[in-house]
Amino acid sequence: ALRIVRQLMDLSNRDRTDWWYSLNLATSQEVLCLCGTVVEILRREDSLVEVPLPCRVYGDIHGQLLDLLEFFNAFSWPDKRRGDIFSMSYVFLGDFVDRGAYSVDVVTLLFSLKILYPRKVFLVRGNHEDRLMNANYGFHENCQRKFSAEGTELWERINDVFEFLPIAALIDNSILCIH
Repeated sequence: ALRIVRQLMDLSNRDRTDWWYSLNLATSQEVLCLCGTVVEILRREDSLVEVPLPCRVYGDIHGQLLDLLEFFNAFSWPDKRRGDIFSMSYVFLGDFVDRGAYSVDVVTLLFSLKILYPRKVFLVRGNHEDRLMNANYGFHENCQRKFSAEGTELWERINDVFEFLPIAALIDNSILCIH
């Protein structure tokens, strides 16, 4: 998980044309391992997660990894090396996948962040974290394109993890966040 976050931190400072067509964050086996680890963390969370202030809220990433990296570079990374993870919580309000070209990579990054910082990073389920929805809007295709024969198995496993995502976040006991 840490290798994935650090790799993206390093890549985000380079010219995109050097890497954006050939990005390979993790093997299918590594993504399956991330799924197994993150689901154990998510099993312990309630369907409504309580998040302290201060926090940053991101929504509707839709596979747009490059945009997410721009936000992290502009406002700080959720990491201890080049960020503010010890003083800031992060909420990601669903729709991590579909439409954009980097859905698998977005999920890989978000699962890695959740594993590294389980009490500071919160992933909330959106309507695209659903098999029927993301089968029709590009996530399944993205998994197959990126991982060939193993793509469908990976898509199934990631969707299994989505079943355990909380459906809402309550920030500072006063701001309800639902996708």
